[in-house]
Amino acid sequence: MSKFFIERREDEGDYAIRRPGSDRASGIADTQREAIERAREIDPNATIEVERIRDTNRAAGTNGAGRRFCRMARKRIFLDECNSDLRPVFGPKDHVYTAKDFGITGKEDPKAIDAAVQRKCSIITVNKDFLDYYRDHPMRKGKWGKYGYGLIFLKHSKLLTRAEQLRRGIRALEWEDTRNHDDLVWVSADGRTRLERLCHEGCAKEFPREQTEWD
Repeated sequence: MSKFFIERREDEGDYAIRRPGSDRASGIADTQREAIERAREIDPNATIEVERIRDTNRAAGTNGAGRRFCRMARKRIFLDECNSDLRPVFGPKDHVYTAKDFGITGKEDPKAIDAAVQRKCSIITVNKDFLDYYRDHPMRKGKWGKYGYGLIFLKHSKLLTRAEQLRRGIRALEWEDTRNHDDLVWVSADGRTRLERLCHEGCAKEFPREQTEWD
């Protein structure tokens, strides 16, 4: 199975994309996010493992350089009925579902959102009503309120295809955070993005201010 390691290069301040056992980088990127996207462009089928912490001892689970890596979580995506043609934007190993897959074709928005959240999927939509219901979902209410796994909202655009808008939305989202946080990503008609954290107040306050404004 093909594999890439994403390594931080301390002296250069950037990230290298390496195959196991290779001293030569397959690519270099300024940020970890860009390195991950570049690795997926090189080989969409590859497993990607990202450096998380330093380890002073060489041990199992490292790349032989005292570095510990964690495997990237595969995306779990629900495409609403207006976006079912966007499946090719994702990698072949990502888990991408549509209303047909869940047996809810033609059902009202709440049914679709409930099904996506139950299956731990991030949601892709162009439907403003869909977005509004997700933000004010009853699951959020009360002391024991729960949260979803994020939503990317694509505004109507005559400048960009939906596929390109979606790619920009994906790049704006730290995908690992969808397991721990509930983020709403807005993608404008010209491809700019801004984020809104919908989970508890403590997380929202820690969210970088620059990410909540249009880039």
